[in-house]
Amino acid sequence: GLDLDKATERKVEGLFFREDFRRVYLEDVGRIDYANDVEQLYAKDYLSQLNIEAVRDGEGYSRIAVDYAHSSPSFILPALLGKLHADVVAINAVVQEQQLYQTPEQFEKAMERLGAITKTLQAGFGVRLDTAGERIYFVDEQGQQVTGMTALAVVCDLALSQANEDAKSQAQNEDSVDGDSTNPKPKTQNPKSIVVPVYAPSIFEEIAKKHGAEIVRTRFNSYALMSAALKQGVVVAGDGQGSFIFPPFQPTADGLFAIAKLMELTALSKTRFTQAIENLPRYAMASTRVPCRWEDKGRVMRILNEQYRDNTAKQVDGVKINLGNGEWALILPDADRPLFHVIAEADTDAEARQLVDKYSGLVQGLQ
Repeated sequence: GLDLDKATERKVEGLFFREDFRRVYLEDVGRIDYANDVEQLYAKDYLSQLNIEAVRDGEGYSRIAVDYAHSSPSFILPALLGKLHADVVAINAVVQEQQLYQTPEQFEKAMERLGAITKTLQAGFGVRLDTAGERIYFVDEQGQQVTGMTALAVVCDLALSQANEDAKSQAQNEDSVDGDSTNPKPKTQNPKSIVVPVYAPSIFEEIAKKHGAEIVRTRFNSYALMSAALKQGVVVAGDGQGSFIFPPFQPTADGLFAIAKLMELTALSKTRFTQAIENLPRYAMASTRVPCRWEDKGRVMRILNEQYRDNTAKQVDGVKINLGNGEWALILPDADRPLFHVIAEADTDAEARQLVDKYSGLVQGLQ
């Protein structure tokens, strides 16, 4: 179920557009079979990966507002949340094909409406699903929109904390079973880690250090994120843009599972979503896009690599310039579009914006 890597993607596209393939013979044409009991199998695995009792007993933590955005997850998710005894207010839960695509303005209005409903209901949080149910977008209990990066940081913090609690409980159980054995079995150490993209802020290092975990940074594409999530010990992975991956369930983004997992994590930790946001370290980021012709992108990257050869941070993707004191700027070529992403982190929003403006001008000047 993983996405293809970019090299394979381009190879397939090249063969297709050149028509460099043989048409299948009539006798070789296969047939389409539909898998049976897909919903039941999914529901079984979905519930098996959750602490159902914690969600059911977590009154207040399982009161949420869900905007289905007229998408197909409205066929599946209500029944699953019902089995968790979640107190859910459903919005736009009827599939309407003409409503599946929305402009940015329509999306913003929908999020504002979700925020107003969440605040009125005093729900733990509000969440909106995208068309495929892969990405989700949050508002807190005050109705304020939560950025995808902040939501990912909250989930990583809560998930690592709970993983440590589970490890302690397991160790205590092993000690009680071993008793006074003269040859105790060595405890197996399973290092925990989180996976985030190269442009994620430095607070993820702080979160990982706080819980004694490792952090893995990946390239700016879904294949890299999913592949890294397959490694042993990964608790959660995400792109900071609404995608959450919980490898024990499946190594692909699943917004339906992420909603229930957040209810479980907040219930187990007795921490409201808004409180978990306030507990995060502060960070300031800014970003923009700079158009660039395809034929100029390689030359711009070559010049940037030469110009910042001495003060670049560890290169995962693009050119990441380490400016000291936790500040950095990342110039990242988009793999599918003729543009660069310029992302920066600083002490304040204003300083981050200044860095973005500075390096955006640099990229424009090199074209």
